[in-house]
Amino acid sequence: MHLNFSPVRADHGLALTRDGDAVIVNGQRFDFANLPEGDELPAEAIVSDFIAGPVRREDGELHLSLILPHGKNAPKATKFPEPITVKNDGPIALPPFDVVTDDEGNQQEVHGEALSVTSGGAIDWSHMVTAEDKAAAALKEWREGASINRATFAILAATYGYITEDEAEKWASGTALPQFVADIIAASVPPEMRLTRRIMALTQPTIGRHSELIPAIAEAKGLTEEQVDEMFGWQG
Repeated sequence: MHLNFSPVRADHGLALTRDGDAVIVNGQRFDFANLPEGDELPAEAIVSDFIAGPVRREDGELHLSLILPHGKNAPKATKFPEPITVKNDGPIALPPFDVVTDDEGNQQEVHGEALSVTSGGAIDWSHMVTAEDKAAAALKEWREGASINRATFAILAATYGYITEDEAEKWASGTALPQFVADIIAASVPPEMRLTRRIMALTQPTIGRHSELIPAIAEAKGLTEEQVDEMFGWQG
């Protein structure tokens, strides 16, 4: 179990105990045994003032992000906490909540005390983000930002046989559009916008994966989304 902390000034400390795939947080037991490999629970899925989320499982191990409360005289180790790896069940050693000084000038560390389980922590499993969800989100984000040089796109289109080498040379040099691209613009763009779109397609230095021309080109050439992604360099 891997724990990361965000320090926050507070009036009360934190006590943690590990119990297998469960963690007891100030008396509340949160059981993450049903969290599959590669999946995660966002912060809003966990009703806790201390679990900041997300909670995820990587290589079989749980990763949690927690709020680490501290007093006004807490030491540097508490205000700038290092991550902790917990290998065994039982109370988890945390940096001191605070340091107090008695009347004789002696300093003493104050720690949160491990508490018995008083309630089950609420987890809304409907918010779980699966590995497939994360992969789909990563692909969507990549598609929105991916682009390649127009000349490179023209070379690839010729390499795959979608346009001729002569068309690729003219497109790359900004001399002329491939006929099928001009036909797509003519068929899908209002007449008053066709000249603008042709010039943009001919002269823009890069072509974005999100370009509105791409779906039409893919349909015209019978390309799948995966094949288009490959042209733009997707490595997922």
